[in-house]
Amino acid sequence: MPDVAGFFSYTHVDDEADDGAVTQLCEKLAQLTSAHLGRPFDLFLDRNDVRWGEQWEPRLTGAVDAATVLIPIVSPSYFTSEWCGIELDRFVAREKELGRNDLILPIYWRHVPGFKSGDIDARGKVLRAHQWVDFRDIVRDGMATTGPRRQVDLMAQRITAIVTREVRSAPVPRTYPPNPRRTSPQPPTESWSAFRIGTKLLTTEKLLVRCGEREYKLVVDSSTVRINSTIVARIRFKRRQANCQFNADLDSQRCVTLAIQEQPITGYIRISTLDIDGIVLPIK
Repeated sequence: MPDVAGFFSYTHVDDEADDGAVTQLCEKLAQLTSAHLGRPFDLFLDRNDVRWGEQWEPRLTGAVDAATVLIPIVSPSYFTSEWCGIELDRFVAREKELGRNDLILPIYWRHVPGFKSGDIDARGKVLRAHQWVDFRDIVRDGMATTGPRRQVDLMAQRITAIVTREVRSAPVPRTYPPNPRRTSPQPPTESWSAFRIGTKLLTTEKLLVRCGEREYKLVVDSSTVRINSTIVARIRFKRRQANCQFNADLDSQRCVTLAIQEQPITGYIRISTLDIDGIVLPIK
């Protein structure tokens, strides 16, 4: 079985400013991913993996080229770091060569102006195009509570799914001629997307959520959440906002979290955030 590994792309400024939180996250994520895989999984972190006296430039580029996944720690300093840009550009080219679009897993670490709205440079747009996880509150509040540990475990499960797919999709030499009458199905994509659909009524919000060829119609009104006409959750607004979490029949009972806002005068319902198993989706 081929070796699998990940690469943490970050700046030392962020790790030092948060008392080593980036290093702690890397170590815990590697441990949990190894537990889910049932074998060691290495996450490259230059603080731990570049030895004293070793030539660091070829060591870093070699680690990027060997990585299965790239995990960028998104912050203002990330976009001003020359080497973070080199690592991202190098891995983006590799991802394209492999015909994949799910190997970059950004972690939104510290507020970056324009990142959520898309008013950002080309590298920022590349990161936004991938499914990213919002860690800003966790960085502020600390990693010791139950919520952050669950979030890290969900990330480890996602890496496990990607790595497993990567290994299983490795080419195997054929020992028999292909059947011309049989067409092989396209491998399912791991990418999720969400779109607002229809005319928004005063008290109704409609989304079309997609994963590969599968589609789910999600409708939110002032009291319920429906998926494909089935009620999956009930809403209780508090100060015109609600954070609704439920297990939905989206690709094998995934955990979905909705941040919903109700405008005080017009009564409009608006979904501001859609989170599927810890992956925050931009709503288009």
